[in-house]
Amino acid sequence: MAPSMLRVSLCLIWAVLALSPFPYVVSRPSRIRRPRCIHTKGDDSDGIDESSANIRINYQIFKVASKTPSHVQIVQLFCKTGYFLALNVTARKNRIVGIVNESSESTFFESQSLGTSIVRLRNIASGRFLAINSKGRIITQSKISDESIFKTMYEENYFHTFTSHKYFKIKRHDLFLGIKQNGRCKSPKLTYPGQISVQFLLLHNNNTDKMRIATPARQSRVKQGKRDMG
Repeated sequence: MAPSMLRVSLCLIWAVLALSPFPYVVSRPSRIRRPRCIHTKGDDSDGIDESSANIRINYQIFKVASKTPSHVQIVQLFCKTGYFLALNVTARKNRIVGIVNESSESTFFESQSLGTSIVRLRNIASGRFLAINSKGRIITQSKISDESIFKTMYEENYFHTFTSHKYFKIKRHDLFLGIKQNGRCKSPKLTYPGQISVQFLLLHNNNTDKMRIATPARQSRVKQGKRDMG
């Protein structure tokens, strides 16, 4: 009797296990995804997800009416973070930085108007143009190109914004020129409308002729300084 009862008991246990779900089986844990960095309007933090967005071409760039400027003025760009936009001509790659010295020659730019709200920014001291390349980085160029064309917008708070007219991330004109609160140039891929780092006051300079006459002398001093640095 004992072996038969044991056999029946084992059969019953096997039947119960076969017909019931298996809550005791440990399933493989699913991969946990990190939450995306959420940017709010006015946030000046550097995210990590949107920086990998693909850069696309704005084909309206080929509809720019004029390649020669119709109006030129000398300006300084004062960022809302408290810095003047400047071109560090002594750096190896002519880096764009923010400085507090408003009388520095590197803070003067020639704003060349190419149409309604379309401009080029040429640094007076070095003669180089500001540009945003296909990688979404702020660079300087010695010659005119489509990458040096910016779309400028006049905001309600009397500040201006400058965006690449050729490249964009999600929608046109969303790659901004900006200076972070530490004075470094902000990556255009990490910029958004409303950030204080992308808002600039345009300070006009009336000594246009004087600045143009002084440009060759400044360029020679820059070249001499680079030779001295080796």
